[in-house]
Amino acid sequence: MTEPPIMPEMLAALKKEIAMARSLSGGPAGTEPAYCYLCDPPGQSVIEAYLQEQQPTEPPEDQALPLFHVELPRLSPQHPALIDVLSRALGLPTTGQWKNSYLSEERLAEHLRRRQVELVILANAHQLLNRPNGVAWLVMYFRQHLNHIPLLLVGEGQQMDELLLWKATAWVVRRFHRVRLPGSPEVQESAESRAALHQFLGIQDDVHFPEK
Repeated sequence: MTEPPIMPEMLAALKKEIAMARSLSGGPAGTEPAYCYLCDPPGQSVIEAYLQEQQPTEPPEDQALPLFHVELPRLSPQHPALIDVLSRALGLPTTGQWKNSYLSEERLAEHLRRRQVELVILANAHQLLNRPNGVAWLVMYFRQHLNHIPLLLVGEGQQMDELLLWKATAWVVRRFHRVRLPGSPEVQESAESRAALHQFLGIQDDVHFPEK
C-alpha cells in the first residue's frame, strides 16, 4: 500500500512551483505575472508550513516583506472592495482621500514594490465566488502594476475549481495554473465536462467523447 505523502514532500513540490512562477513573472511593460491556485485540502496546511519556514514572523514596516499573505474575509457582491482588503493587510488606511480607488491602487503597488514583495498569497480565495469580476480585477491589477510578482490563490478545492475552471471564462482559465501537490485529490470531472471545456477553449482533443 502506498504511503500518503508527508509534509516535506508537499513543501518541496510547492517550492518548485513557486520558483517556476517567479521565473515566469516580470519582464517589460505589458507582460503578465504567473497566476496559480492551490486547493485545500491540503493547500492551507502546506501554505502555513511554508510561511512558518520562510517567514515565521512579519518583518517590521521598514524591512523587506518577501511573502505578502492575506486571508480574504467573507465577501458580498460589493463590499469590502478588494483594494481595501489588500491595503488594510499592509496596514494602510482606507479612509479620506484613499477612498479614491485610483489613488489606493497606485499606493498599494508602490508599497508592495518598496517592501520587495516576491509573492502574493491570498487565502480563503473561494470567497471570490461571491464577488463578480473579482478574479478579473486581480488579473488586471497585477498585469498593470505588479507584473513581476506572481499571485497564488488558496481555497477550498471544489469551490476553487468552480471559480477558476468550470464556471470561469476562457480569459481566466487560460491564465490560472493549478498547483498539484503529491497526494492531492484529482479534479472531479466527467468526460462531457472536459470535452465542453476544451471546446470552449478551442483545444483539440486527442480523444473524442461520444455524444449521449
